[in-house]
Amino acid sequence: MPHSDPRVVASLSQALRDITAEVLETMFYVFPEESPAEGAGEEAWVTAVFRFEGAPSGVVTVALTAGAARSAAANFLAIDEEETGDGQVGEVVCEMANMVGGCLLGCIENRTPLQPFPPELVNAEAFAGREAVASHVFYLENGEMRVSLYWE
Repeated sequence: MPHSDPRVVASLSQALRDITAEVLETMFYVFPEESPAEGAGEEAWVTAVFRFEGAPSGVVTVALTAGAARSAAANFLAIDEEETGDGQVGEVVCEMANMVGGCLLGCIENRTPLQPFPPELVNAEAFAGREAVASHVFYLENGEMRVSLYWE
């Protein structure tokens, strides 16, 4: 497995957390909270992946509950939440994955150039059962977000 050294993994995990928090705050005007919002329940998820190939190859996943995704999309597009369509929400979650994944590439030691691919929406269960190299949960005003890094 590439980069299995615990210090490297810890460094990547911290970078993933820091990059995600910065992207949320500066691009989406969303500020993570310490604990889940009251009344948070089961919701559908909107999930996007950012793939990259090289040595190492991997995937960054960004998954938001539907409410959090709609709020982030409205903030990013500077429109009211009621004006956001499902297509816009999906495109914005893909852009979020692109921002987080693209920034994270600069933190990954690589033996060959890393080739990023355009982000795409996937089924929320696409990575169920796989062990992530790094994973973080962010509690947001209207739901939650999970961001993870997987080696391929």
